[in-house]
Amino acid sequence: MVAFKRLPIEAYPDVADAQVDVITLWPGHAAEEIEAEVPNAAIVAILGFLPAALSHGIGAEIQRPLARVVIGGLVSATAMTLLVLPAVYDLFARAHERRRRPEITP
Repeated sequence: MVAFKRLPIEAYPDVADAQVDVITLWPGHAAEEIEAEVPNAAIVAILGFLPAALSHGIGAEIQRPLARVVIGGLVSATAMTLLVLPAVYDLFARAHERRRRPEITP
């Protein structure tokens, strides 16, 4: 996602123009890529750990807690990647823009 966000930023030094560029030139392209790849990878991994998380056979007392922790980590990491990372990136980009832009004093 950061690579897609950087494409217009390299073309336009102003972050606001770059964000407009993302919306107008590549409408939903980066979001579609992230929405397709990140959740799909997490879902596949979660489905792979479900048998271990739901098992009751020999060795389940070791596998079950570990699988549940891994599934919880996958869910939280996916949420952080899709929701928190773009917001934090935007905050840093705005702070960087404020530092670059000279203040106009009357």
